[in-house]
Amino acid sequence: MKYSKYNIKTNLSDSTPIIYNTCSRTYVLQSEIDVDSESICLMRETSKNVCIQNGIIVNIECDEQSILLSSLQSEVRNGSQSITILPTTNCNARCWYCYEKGIEHFDMSQDTIDHTIQFIKDRYSTTQELSINWFGGEPLIHFDAIKQITLAIKTLGYTLSTCITTNGSLIGTDLITLLKDNYYNASMSITIDDIGNDYGKVKSFVNIPCELAYENLISNIKLVLSAGIRVLLRINYKNFENAKKIYSHLETLFSEFPKSLLYVYYAPIWNKNKGHTLDETMKFIDLMRCGHDINILANPYIDNVFLHHVANEKKISYCTAMNVNHFVINADGSIYRCHCLVSDKKYSCGNVYDGLDTSALGYTMFIPHVKDDKCDKCTLLPICLTKCKARDIIFGNDTICDNTKNIADAVIKLKIEQKEKRRCR
Repeated sequence: MKYSKYNIKTNLSDSTPIIYNTCSRTYVLQSEIDVDSESICLMRETSKNVCIQNGIIVNIECDEQSILLSSLQSEVRNGSQSITILPTTNCNARCWYCYEKGIEHFDMSQDTIDHTIQFIKDRYSTTQELSINWFGGEPLIHFDAIKQITLAIKTLGYTLSTCITTNGSLIGTDLITLLKDNYYNASMSITIDDIGNDYGKVKSFVNIPCELAYENLISNIKLVLSAGIRVLLRINYKNFENAKKIYSHLETLFSEFPKSLLYVYYAPIWNKNKGHTLDETMKFIDLMRCGHDINILANPYIDNVFLHHVANEKKISYCTAMNVNHFVINADGSIYRCHCLVSDKKYSCGNVYDGLDTSALGYTMFIPHVKDDKCDKCTLLPICLTKCKARDIIFGNDTICDNTKNIADAVIKLKIEQKEKRRCR
């Protein structure tokens, strides 16, 4: 009997075939092959049966593509209510690696604040939770906009949650009070690039002396944690050994606080090297297996979705920008689906004054579909449907495809062999 190629599911120990599990992702669906051939990792008959039972290989007559698209479309139609707001595109730091270099700097006007509140009122139901994510620039530069919008939306009867992406330098008691009084669930995502004076040199704040920047940050983080607000601390790094040193230092520094309040993870600073071999990619996988939580989404030439989904058997959510209940409002009132594209008017899909334009490129590009014949037969189609589309625009549409294709079969083979070894123990 013929089967389609590999069909990796989120949890290979689950006996439910992936094609009937809409909560999982179909993986590769390309060629018609003989299940007994060497193409399936030189498996014995018992291995073949295990793979069939676990949905790794499926009957060739199954229309995997339709199932994948149907599942994804259903998920994005029923996504949670969320909105990302940029109260300002200004920033008080001058990080050398910032991807927003060169964008126009401005604060949200009072008129835009008022229309943003009206847009939320018209667009989102008060019967469901609304997540407001504050972004920038450095959003706390325009704290007044955050306060006005929060209080107005809370008064309308919304149940609010939030995450503020910030460099942490401007956190104060007024912000803590606002979050505790109006959001049932609040967190902050804060970047840290080094410790001591080296941190100050990387951030290069315009309003904080280099030698005071690190102590100011640590003091502010402790203020947040003491209020019971969760902190997601992102270590940006070029050298992983230095990142581990930072991690060890932070563990000691915040040891008095519950682990549930502080989540620290690693994020490599953008790497434009296209030459990632299997060996190089496996180094990331090995680090992950050793307990290092590495988010490499910012790297255009390694696919974070692929590594976490296949190598680590983790369920990866679809791109947030695909969620029909999610929008991004820039400081000038323009509407986007993705916060990474707010500096490019071409990807705007309306504004808070005139409303949403669902025919605009910035809207339609995030609707799940098979883009062309080339993609239709590609083994990476499921990854392509869920990957960060902004990277295609910023770096070119070959960013993930070429490298992942080079390593996909080897990584999948490795995972199947590991599963077989565990089964035989």
